[in-house]
Amino acid sequence: MDWSATINCKTPIRKTKTPQTPARRLPDKPDNLTGLLPLIQAFFEKDRNYRETDPWHLLCHQGGGFKRWYAQQDFLHRRIVAVEFSVLAGRAYLALAEQDTAQIPCFSPSHATKVAAWARKGHALLPDNIPLPAASPEFRRGLLALQNCKPSDLPKGTTAHGDPVRRWFLSRLLEEFYYSFALPPSLGVIRDIARLAWATIDDKTLRSFVEDQTMHLEAKHKANTKREQGNTSKTVAQVFINRATVQARTPNADNRDPATAKAKALQKDQDILRQAQALFSQLTDESARRRMQSLLQAMQDEITDDMTDAPEPDDEDGYPEID
Repeated sequence: MDWSATINCKTPIRKTKTPQTPARRLPDKPDNLTGLLPLIQAFFEKDRNYRETDPWHLLCHQGGGFKRWYAQQDFLHRRIVAVEFSVLAGRAYLALAEQDTAQIPCFSPSHATKVAAWARKGHALLPDNIPLPAASPEFRRGLLALQNCKPSDLPKGTTAHGDPVRRWFLSRLLEEFYYSFALPPSLGVIRDIARLAWATIDDKTLRSFVEDQTMHLEAKHKANTKREQGNTSKTVAQVFINRATVQARTPNADNRDPATAKAKALQKDQDILRQAQALFSQLTDESARRRMQSLLQAMQDEITDDMTDAPEPDDEDGYPEID
């Protein structure tokens, strides 16, 4: 057989494509979360005096981790603190339910190397005198910084190693604990709450998280910021409430028409509440913003009811009409 005819054939040789590794998919939220949410919502709907016998409260304390942690503290009101522990655990799980898993940081170290190579290539192709607004000095500085990034520069807790969803929840639980008690939790406290959704999580994984000082510093900083924003919003709200009360009690110069005076006072209250709503809408903390908006809406509804129940104004001359 003449092999030269085969070798010199112009038919192109097709190369077999190597299948690409699919992108790593974020783990789904735990299946147990669906069963926990009704318990948490029912717990928050109850008055604080009736929460000690609630199923969610008993579930949070069945492991005994919080009881052992509390025995080492100097708190005076054990019942109040125990209920607050169930409250913060519920807030953490509700935040997990509302969180979009696509927004959870998940970046593998190999991707950091690829980003650095892409930045070097883009910087080499970008002319120095390109007349485009997008090629600003800030963009060039960012591109230069990406060239020098290394996998070791990735913040701890943002890599694709392990379960990013579970790691996000543990960080949120740590933040809520610092927000409520301003003290670090123990391993038993974190374990009792985490195993409500992840029953198979081991102590080694939890211990590496609890002993990570970087996570503690970040959670403490977020909790302090949230607490400061909440205190500021409460102070501003009290100022607006006091101002509205004083203006409502200020006597009208025209005492012959009390209905008109009351309508003007209620209108001033509405103007103050609108200013407060515009101010509180700028809060960065979503939880504090929702609480203040709910409070202001309740006040707005009360003023609206008062305006509806207000008596009809007197005659144009300011005196009551006599039949």
